[in-house]
Amino acid sequence: MFFTLAIATLAVAVAVAWSKSRTRRSNHRSSCEPPGSLGWPIVGETLAILHSGRSGKPELFVQESMLRHDPDVFKTHLLGEIIATLCGPNGNKFLFSNESKGLLLTCWPSSLARLFGDSFLT
Repeated sequence: MFFTLAIATLAVAVAVAWSKSRTRRSNHRSSCEPPGSLGWPIVGETLAILHSGRSGKPELFVQESMLRHDPDVFKTHLLGEIIATLCGPNGNKFLFSNESKGLLLTCWPSSLARLFGDSFLT
């Protein structure tokens, strides 16, 4: 009985500490960092985008994130990686006008590289 109570108390303490550190980090966000949500630890918002894809409307995830955060750019956590998503004409203009200048790094998430190998990611 004591062991179970100790484990439960430890779990609650860890959850409270994680919640406080997450709140503190979001309040001290850099002005250069885009708004957005990172979702759950490890899985991020991967489950949310999978759910919208299985419902037949994969664009719902992006539309809801644009409404919640910013219509031009938002950050999210998908497949174990934190990514910035550029939306709309301003995002496309920035992306394609700076593509050859070396300002942007385009790559596949490391989880996909491990899953499919180098031959898939060309």
